[in-house]
Amino acid sequence: MVYGYEDPNPTVCGLGAQRLREAGVEVEHLPVAEINDFYRSYQKKVLTGACWMTGKLALTRDGKTGKSLKTRFQISGKSAGAYTHFRRNQADVLLTSVNTVSVDDPLMNVRLPKENRKKPVVILDRLLTSGQNHRIFAEAETVSLVHSSSASRDFQEGFLRRGCDLVPIGEENSKLKLAEVSIELGKKGFLEAWCEVGPRLFSAFGGQSLFDEIVLLISQDLTVEDSDPSCVVDLEWLPRNYLRIESEPLDGDTKEVWRLK
Repeated sequence: MVYGYEDPNPTVCGLGAQRLREAGVEVEHLPVAEINDFYRSYQKKVLTGACWMTGKLALTRDGKTGKSLKTRFQISGKSAGAYTHFRRNQADVLLTSVNTVSVDDPLMNVRLPKENRKKPVVILDRLLTSGQNHRIFAEAETVSLVHSSSASRDFQEGFLRRGCDLVPIGEENSKLKLAEVSIELGKKGFLEAWCEVGPRLFSAFGGQSLFDEIVLLISQDLTVEDSDPSCVVDLEWLPRNYLRIESEPLDGDTKEVWRLK
């Protein structure tokens, strides 16, 4: 008997192989990289209690996310968009930010060729200033808001009345402690989160090595002139913290996948 993955859960680790050996069966563990990768989020959850975090960002050829953080700007083509929905569908939960919700008013669902699917959504909103009239509150399977103790009690009660779940975490220098996010998602039972946030929050997560995986969808042709400086993404931390494992053309875009070193 040959098996390819050794369950890290201490409750069951090695027991199956042990029982087979006791029954006279010769057993060999033959690690397989593809199998280990398939169980990556499960392994992180078992060993650390935290959720696997994948951050996605769409960029123009000149490394920008648009003209202004206050206006929506379409970058990716159809194939890159289809890949995004494929990955959303694979994830247990979708994570976004209050700024993305306010500017883009996204559906944050899964749109497949033959069906649309609702997903659990988590919004990072330190002060709970998300307007409850955004589409996400009607389209998501569930909505959880990650906030700090600074959030107004009235705002907290308003979201609770709406049926939302509130997840308080720490803050420092008027910013959420992002390192706590994956732990809290793990406590809620999520194995893998697909994160679509703006450039500043994306860099904050990645710069602190808080993404386990990064997906960049880079336009091969589109450039933006006279853009807001805040739309220029500084990824100097990327090769320092992450290793590129994949680069693939998707029609007019290039998909790059990076994993935490």
